[in-house]
Amino acid sequence: MGRNKVWIIFGIAVVLLTFAASSNGLAADKVINLKFASYLPGPQHCNRTSQAFIAELEKRTNGRVKVKFFPGGSLAKAPAMIKAI
Repeated sequence: MGRNKVWIIFGIAVVLLTFAASSNGLAADKVINLKFASYLPGPQHCNRTSQAFIAELEKRTNGRVKVKFFPGGSLAKAPAMIKAI
């Protein structure tokens, strides 16, 4: 077997193993938990829009990303929001 054929077979094997490892759910099992803070009170338009965004994010990631929403400055008050981030 020629040297080029060995490298081609090696390359195909690496690609197939990489594809198999990524598609069998090794990395997909872990859930990513995020916090989303807002200093605005609960029923504000921005908060409703943020909650809709969170719901869409969780839906599109099939539940692999979970976001807990903290409205009304419950996680950080407005002046401390930058430091909290």
